[in-house]
Amino acid sequence: MYSIIRTKAFERSYKRLKQSGMKEQVIDSLKNVIDTLASGKTLASNHRDHKLTGYFSEYRECHVRPNLLLVYQIDHGNLILILVDIGSHPYLFG
Repeated sequence: MYSIIRTKAFERSYKRLKQSGMKEQVIDSLKNVIDTLASGKTLASNHRDHKLTGYFSEYRECHVRPNLLLVYQIDHGNLILILVDIGSHPYLFG
């Protein structure tokens, strides 16, 4: 099981997401994705998990929902899952 570290950017975005009136079902989906990653399991293909390129090349991204992305980093050596940010494509990369 990986330890979870949440960055300040993730905490702000998560708080904004919850305050936006997002359905609890979406929050539950996010929690399920995080639990899957923290347990070291592979995400289902519908989450389109992939490594980012360029400036973000040390991070990975997966789709919690079609336009809700989770950016994260895994340190396999120290068993740490770092939750970097969450949001839409335009918010994260625009």
